[in-house]
Amino acid sequence: MRKPSIIFLMILFCSFFFVNSAFAVLEFCADPDNLPFTSSAKKQRGVYVEVAEKLAQNMNEETEYYWYGMYFVKKAIRDTLFKGTCDIVLGVPFGGGFMGKSLGRTQPFLEVGFAVVLPKEMPFKAVKDFFGKKIGVVYASPPASILARILSVEVLTYDTPEEVMAELAAQKLEMAFIWGPSAGYYNKFKLNNAFQVLPVAGKTLNFKVAMGVRARDQQLRLKLSRELSKMKKEIKQFAEHYGFPTGEPLKLNAGGFFNE
Repeated sequence: MRKPSIIFLMILFCSFFFVNSAFAVLEFCADPDNLPFTSSAKKQRGVYVEVAEKLAQNMNEETEYYWYGMYFVKKAIRDTLFKGTCDIVLGVPFGGGFMGKSLGRTQPFLEVGFAVVLPKEMPFKAVKDFFGKKIGVVYASPPASILARILSVEVLTYDTPEEVMAELAAQKLEMAFIWGPSAGYYNKFKLNNAFQVLPVAGKTLNFKVAMGVRARDQQLRLKLSRELSKMKKEIKQFAEHYGFPTGEPLKLNAGGFFNE
């Protein structure tokens, strides 16, 4: 009778151990070269990685990263998270039905969006402040579509926000209307905060981000959400460190096209 009892206890112990250590290591999928969000480099790891590391520290767990290009984000999620390569994707849109019911989302932990970049002495409070300006945008971006409806501006298109910022710094542009995190990061680390970077609000212009998990991993989703809710101060500090635009986004209206 003693021998079966010992075996039973060993099985019970092992079962308890494996169930409770299923996510003892937090496995993240992230882009290796997407600053200011994620980077495999140790010097500047990006906001999302900083958040992930602090999250794991608070949970007394280790981290592992599977680095994978996230430019085509839906394909990347299908190729990594849904195939079991990792358990968490850093930085997915919180709303809008992104990836449908297959993707679970934590509570949102950050809001990101586009921004207007201009010299510090130049005022900007309304759409009319675009009038008569030479403005840089990224090709096929929401700001490019918006400014195409304003006849009294000169719009120049580029491939990346970094190209726009370089042209602005070279005084070949008067303003820029580009992705805020990239603008803020470049402005801080490349241009010594030479410009003001003003976040703006409107449909397609700003949104909240969360961490993504497989829909079936509800316990993990709830656990991450619970910890993220305690990290608002730290997350704000990480965003500020990487130059993200801060403050309340400016709500612009001109015939409604910023909020339609």
